[in-house]
Amino acid sequence: MNTNFPIEVFPKTIQQFIKEGNESLNFPIGYLGAGVLYTSSLLIGNTYKVQVKPNWLESPILFLITVGKPGVNKTHSLNFCFSPIELIGKDLNRKNKEELMEYENLTKEEQLNTKQPMLKQIQIGDTTPEAIIHIHNQNPKGIGYYRDEILSWTKDFNRYSKGSEEQFWLSIFSNQPYTFNRVAAGAIRIESPFIPVIGSTQPDSLVEMFGGMRSKNGFIDRILLVFNDSGRKSHWLDKEVNDKTIDDYNNLMLRVNNKEIEIDDFGNIQHSIIKFDDEAKATFIEWYNQNVDTFNNEKTPSFMSGSISKSDIYCARLALILEVLNSTDNYVPISNVSNKSIQGAIKLINYFRNQASKAHNFLISNQLKNNYSKENYFNQLPDNFQRQDANGVALQIDLNLKTAEKYLEEFVRLELISKPKHNVYVKVKAQLL
Repeated sequence: MNTNFPIEVFPKTIQQFIKEGNESLNFPIGYLGAGVLYTSSLLIGNTYKVQVKPNWLESPILFLITVGKPGVNKTHSLNFCFSPIELIGKDLNRKNKEELMEYENLTKEEQLNTKQPMLKQIQIGDTTPEAIIHIHNQNPKGIGYYRDEILSWTKDFNRYSKGSEEQFWLSIFSNQPYTFNRVAAGAIRIESPFIPVIGSTQPDSLVEMFGGMRSKNGFIDRILLVFNDSGRKSHWLDKEVNDKTIDDYNNLMLRVNNKEIEIDDFGNIQHSIIKFDDEAKATFIEWYNQNVDTFNNEKTPSFMSGSISKSDIYCARLALILEVLNSTDNYVPISNVSNKSIQGAIKLINYFRNQASKAHNFLISNQLKNNYSKENYFNQLPDNFQRQDANGVALQIDLNLKTAEKYLEEFVRLELISKPKHNVYVKVKAQLL
């Protein structure tokens, strides 16, 4: 399996944007891919949904986190991709100023009968769920949530009442109607909440972010993680990104944003429902069944079951995003999700599944790395072995056999080692990080 971010799933306009960002600015390709997916998700917003089945609709909401050491261009890579969002934000601010000037020129009596203009925001950061719902109410198409250090996002989950904010975000992910009750001003109900999330963090922060209950309640499985493949900071590159490349990218994204949401007489959003064409449906069904077989396979590590179970949701969402991008880039109407978009989504799923495995390995390694004897014992064990082989390794490194037995049981419990049958052990992970 190719573990690099598959930029070939994007239109040529975006491929060129990512390539030049990488070759001229040293921005990691995976980070740029994440930034493009988030930007696309946000600008599509509540305009489209993909119909997998008559009662199974998906909105293109994504939760993304880029992971890397300090200084590897996590923030700069994302900001590079956010240029169309910035352009839209500036335009919304300009319009709001014009509307405020018109409002201020009204007489006092006219102002009493006129709603004061509010700034329509497209992207927000550190704020409360109440404020988020209020801002979203002003922009029903959708708003993006960006935190430079995303650890602050999960730290806020218990800021007011234990678990309530985490439940808020779990609801947002599912695009389910959400009602926020306010004591002073009544309730605000968002029928179709659309809030994609992105941010960055360092590897060590993953332990705090995804430890405890979040690794058990499925929250971590809703996050698409992107690691910097090299993990290194690159040398200076004497190249510049072509202005036309940036303009082409911005123009494509602004065309995506041009589609307005449709609202009926009752205030309900009327999404454009996109179905799979016949070939795409056949490909999706084949992949879906393979995904189910992988989930049910007893050899599949249980730590991957959550990520696998969410794959069908994300496959549909990513396919919709790719279809909108490809159709918009080619100036053709969006009619169905094509086989090309489904195949691209499957490539992305495979990439993100690999990243999820990396995250698990890091979290497990972090639990063991402060115990040298345990780490050394694991690393010295062969890929396939029996109990007597393990005892032999323990004696070679002067490890007490009872201690070695406890370690081996822990390795099996943590799924670093599998035990397919009695007295047969197989390493799932070759080395601790």
